[in-house]
Amino acid sequence: PLRDLLHGAAAEFRSAIDEDSTCALAFHRLSVAEIWRHDFPAALAAAEAGLGRHPFPSRWSALLAAQRHYARREGRSAIETFQMSVRDDPASVDGWLGLGEALFHFGWFAGYAPSDAGSALRRVMTLDSTFAPIHRHLIDLALYRGDSTDARRWLRTFPPNDLHRPSREAVIALRFGTAEERAAALHRLADADRFTISELVA
Repeated sequence: PLRDLLHGAAAEFRSAIDEDSTCALAFHRLSVAEIWRHDFPAALAAAEAGLGRHPFPSRWSALLAAQRHYARREGRSAIETFQMSVRDDPASVDGWLGLGEALFHFGWFAGYAPSDAGSALRRVMTLDSTFAPIHRHLIDLALYRGDSTDARRWLRTFPPNDLHRPSREAVIALRFGTAEERAAALHRLADADRFTISELVA
């Protein structure tokens, strides 16, 4: 399950920090893993530990500072600091990921729209096309736009066993499908788990 994978990832990043406390990326990715586990205090602690541990080069310090803002739910500051981070290091998957996530989740509260996340998330896919967690946000943005072609295109790139895939398949069928596709989706949802239903409603 996703929960176990995230727990394992967080444990591995902690081990990496124990082995080499000069690895700024390990602090950052530990914080991201904790965010995805919905443990914002632990995410904040990881970012602050990285910022307080060493005088990292500026590109790492900017990334950790942006992540600290994100963990504090300081949307505008997170967006602005991730923007600075990718300006300084345009090849940083982590920086573009952070910017895309910050725009997607906090954009409404900082003078942006979720659609503004699209270019950052597409940049993540350009830099690392295997990064599955971004696929669902790209589908969500296509749904917001009413773009069935883009939604179906991103669904085709979605890993078949991803926990989030059933909800996206269902919403695309219900929103854009034929009568037969909608009926089939509703039939599958009769046996869907709570997670899929809650994702679909959201």
